[in-house]
Amino acid sequence: MNKTIEMSAAQINLFRLGRHCLSCRFNLPDPAYIASRMCGAQAQVLSAAEMSIGTRAEGMVASHVKHALLKERRLIKTWAMRGTLHLLATEDLPLYVAALGRPLKQNVARWLDRRGLDHHASDKLSDAILKALKAGPLTRKELATQVCRLLGADAAEWIEHSWGGVVKCIALEGHVCFGPNHGNNTTYVRVDKWVGDSEQNSNNTGKIPQDEASMELIRRYLKVYGPADMRDYCAWNGLRVREAKGPWQALKDELVPVNADGRSLWLLAEDMDALDATKIEPDIVRLLPNFDSYLLAHKNKDHIVHKDYYKQIYRSAGWIAPVILTNGYAVGTWSYRRKSNRIQIELAPFEPLESNVWSMAKAEAEDLGRFLNTECEVMLA
Repeated sequence: MNKTIEMSAAQINLFRLGRHCLSCRFNLPDPAYIASRMCGAQAQVLSAAEMSIGTRAEGMVASHVKHALLKERRLIKTWAMRGTLHLLATEDLPLYVAALGRPLKQNVARWLDRRGLDHHASDKLSDAILKALKAGPLTRKELATQVCRLLGADAAEWIEHSWGGVVKCIALEGHVCFGPNHGNNTTYVRVDKWVGDSEQNSNNTGKIPQDEASMELIRRYLKVYGPADMRDYCAWNGLRVREAKGPWQALKDELVPVNADGRSLWLLAEDMDALDATKIEPDIVRLLPNFDSYLLAHKNKDHIVHKDYYKQIYRSAGWIAPVILTNGYAVGTWSYRRKSNRIQIELAPFEPLESNVWSMAKAEAEDLGRFLNTECEVMLA
């Protein structure tokens, strides 16, 4: 048995910041690299996903992310962890589908079955959806219309759900993803038509056994979010503990135990030297947007926010507020609104900030204006 290593939560936070390219930003504006490194950016709000990726690389602007998603197609928008929308590196899609697709699809299928759509009817709908999408992108309404022509009007309700309905099942299998918006409406596309036989899609999902993919995904998770335990991993990806237990235990020879201020966590053995070498730096201040992956990767959030301010970040209905992060710890929230030809950013610290932290937070807010290619006015709440 490996000897347990003692580490402070502060040192672990700084280690994670480094793995997220938040202590030292990546030196190239490469959205696909960042999305892959952070194991996906939650895209429930697409602009927030763009900011999540943008804050981790030098010189990146919002148009870089849009170009990678819609032109290069090195990013792909689909349902992934926890059954929520994410931007993933396209080349990573087969891994996520193989590791998570089946159990997450089963969750959706059970939900559909309880509401009257059994798996036979769902399969029939899936075939019709893929047939309808063969010609190109369709909005949710257009897709429902096409499928209703094939199967009858009753099919519409299973496609027009805002959370995806049967389309979500097919997406979790890796066959459908989101395409370019038509006005204010999102569209669906077939993955094989959208990315085709590109290098990013050359690794067919069926070629990755689920156990192998599950172990690799745990490695990637621990690489950026470790030290962590299995319950953290399940909170991040939406699996049940019993679904993750086998692959996690299969990796036991690659893991080392870490005691983080009384919590028993695990890290890849190959990363132990890097964690041990992590030094307490001068203050690192970043502004993270809504739903940033850094805020969603662990079951317990004590390392991120004091309990007195927890509900100011983790709000009702699953809403995650943007945060002011100092050395990996939330010291406030922020918001922005467009006003004429500029944006107004309001910083709302939980407690008065030291002058140097305030100056860095203000500089980060101004850099967000650069990312969005607009003038920026910074205000204190």
